[in-house]
Amino acid sequence: MSNTFEFSFLQKELTINAGELNTVLGAEMNSVTDLILSGTIDARDFETMKDSIPLLNYVDLRNTTIVEYTGEKGPQTWAPATYPANTIPIYAFDNNSSIETLFLPNGATTLDIASLRGAHALVYFPAALSTIQNAALSYASARISVDPDNLFFTSENDVLYNKNKTKLIFCSTIKTGV
Repeated sequence: MSNTFEFSFLQKELTINAGELNTVLGAEMNSVTDLILSGTIDARDFETMKDSIPLLNYVDLRNTTIVEYTGEKGPQTWAPATYPANTIPIYAFDNNSSIETLFLPNGATTLDIASLRGAHALVYFPAALSTIQNAALSYASARISVDPDNLFFTSENDVLYNKNKTKLIFCSTIKTGV
């Protein structure tokens, strides 16, 4: 008797318009593991990535632009909200345990409250990132890499500092000996 395991992955490389990810992926959402997007995205697309793509492991958003969205379809589902442009929305990847690698959009300037709370991924911060809201990375065991051209932040050994390393901003919950 032999045990065989079958693992398959589905990589999707898509150019989308804001709010279309759910529709474009359709039934494939249950099998997509790697997602590479370009075009415009908004809070509705973050909600789709967070709650509707259960096997999502690798996310590359570098070639996307986050546009503003106001409504009830974003990650904050209990009330209508306005999600600003160029901001990783509140609760965008909240407690996501399946994503192992996440490239944020090159134009993202802000991590909103709890946007990466509980994240376990290797997260790449773009050069444009300038603001990290309170608790954006709370309870996270994420590993952080910052674009060397970022004027506000730097990382060393997966620890996030301000650019001149006078302030420690984030250290993973699994990091020891820092």
